[in-house]
Amino acid sequence: MQKEKEIHLSDYLRVIWKRKGIVVTTFLLTLIVVGIATFTATPIYRASTQILVEKSDPALLNNRSFVKRYEPQFFQTQSQIIKSQNVTKKVVEILDLETNYETYFPAGKSKPSLVKGTVTYIKSMIADLLPSDSADKGQKALASTGEEQKKLTADSLASIIKKNVVVKPVADSSMLDIHYKSENPEFAKLIANTLPQAYTEEIMAINLNSSGYAIRGMTKKEDIEKNSLAQSEKALQAFMKENDIITVENRIAIIPQKLADLSKRMTEAEAKREELEALLNQIAELKKNKINADTIPILAKNKVLQSLRDQILISEQHITELSQKYGDKHPVMIRARADLKNLQRKKYQETEKSIQVIKNEYDLAQKNELNVKKLLDQTKNEVLDLNEKFIQYGILKREVDANRALFDNLNLRIKEQGVTEYTQQVNVWVTEQAGLPEFPVSPKKMRNMILGVILGLLGGVGLAFFLEYFATAAKESN
Repeated sequence: MQKEKEIHLSDYLRVIWKRKGIVVTTFLLTLIVVGIATFTATPIYRASTQILVEKSDPALLNNRSFVKRYEPQFFQTQSQIIKSQNVTKKVVEILDLETNYETYFPAGKSKPSLVKGTVTYIKSMIADLLPSDSADKGQKALASTGEEQKKLTADSLASIIKKNVVVKPVADSSMLDIHYKSENPEFAKLIANTLPQAYTEEIMAINLNSSGYAIRGMTKKEDIEKNSLAQSEKALQAFMKENDIITVENRIAIIPQKLADLSKRMTEAEAKREELEALLNQIAELKKNKINADTIPILAKNKVLQSLRDQILISEQHITELSQKYGDKHPVMIRARADLKNLQRKKYQETEKSIQVIKNEYDLAQKNELNVKKLLDQTKNEVLDLNEKFIQYGILKREVDANRALFDNLNLRIKEQGVTEYTQQVNVWVTEQAGLPEFPVSPKKMRNMILGVILGLLGGVGLAFFLEYFATAAKESN
């Protein structure tokens, strides 16, 4: 096997020198194409405006604390709003671009770039190659496109502006940079300075729409709560009238004292009845044992019985004295014994009468106890009834208070919303107006030419080595 020949730098230089025509031609063609495309391209100017965007303080009317904090999503949202169709459409309306747009971009003075011209030329060639029907449709489409360009609507102008708007947040701040690119530097400046105004109006419109929706919703809810409050107040008033709540309140004030008095009377009645009941049981026990009932202290204290006992004692002593003088059948003895029996009968009658008085007192005490107990039970039932009424009254009263508080709160919120309806939720200040751009941002001629030189050299050298490779391969195969 033959050893592979080592390749040196001189071999590469030899190939390049051998194919120097290809290298130079490729380099020049690339440089010419890049130069033509760069110097014939329409210059694009960029105007920039800087704004300060902050959330407004929603707690000023409510006397509540409010802490501002950095919210990346907030600034991303505001950036999207600035680039939205609604904002760019407001720019069209503010500047009346439907009428004035042609003054910034006259139809006859616009110079198509090389790239645009080439694209247009290719489209026309494709249209020529298509069948007649398709060619007619293509021509009609081009005609209609041309007519639309002549009569641009607000939506189409807004779409054109939207494509050229760029919003970038400034690092570590609440500021946003708004850039707008256009072929006309004055138009770029005008749009860049008008976008903050349109953005502010859009924020106000969003706020008005949301506030209006909130007010309509709260007003509807307020009507519902108003009806609920009226119904609950009517129910409370009817309940108070039906149950005489005003008089009941006065009764509740005196019922505790009444309960205390009745409880005291009940205790006294029970004690009196138990005392008399014990006395009657004692009398019954004495009668059962055939013992004189007048030995009971309450009967012993009876003055009539005391007098009769004294008279009986005297009569018995008198009979004893007479028995010593007379016989049993003597008229004096008979009369003395008759007087004794008469006194004993009176004593018995007086004792029974006293016992009957005690029984009557017992019956009266028993009835009195029952009456007091009945009054106490009635008062307790009255208290329970009043408590039940006041529980129901409290339920209705709390319902009225809750409905009134909700209604008052909704009414206050509607008034607050009405006051804050025209207050912006986002504050916007323009910190730097856009000036008239002096130099275009594209095309970058120096960069393009340097890239053209590099691409031309690389392309020429690459093509030279490519051709040399094929030539060497063909020679070895032969």
